[in-house]
Amino acid sequence: MREGFDIVLKTRGGTARVILSGALDLAAVSDLRAAFARATEEPAYGTVQVDLARVTFIDSTIIGVLEASRDAAAGRGMTFTATNAHGLVKRALAVAGLASILDDRQARAALHA
Repeated sequence: MREGFDIVLKTRGGTARVILSGALDLAAVSDLRAAFARATEEPAYGTVQVDLARVTFIDSTIIGVLEASRDAAAGRGMTFTATNAHGLVKRALAVAGLASILDDRQARAALHA
């Protein structure tokens, strides 16, 4: 784990799973961009799934990286989703207009929070 955060990329079949943990802020941007670049540039993957279960904090820089990565994935015809968002992380994504990247159940809950 890096100082306060960790980013792990796991692949299986056609899915690249980016597992995030800790407090994600400006210090994590470079590593996060690199992980998403690896995930979205590989033609074998049709889906990028971001697991937010262990994330305790995200700031606007991370939200910007998520948005740019979603757009990059869409530009390559890939699906980009986030799972296991909770608390302030889920709320921050909803307020930023990114509830659409949450899995369906979470997106509905975020929009009604």
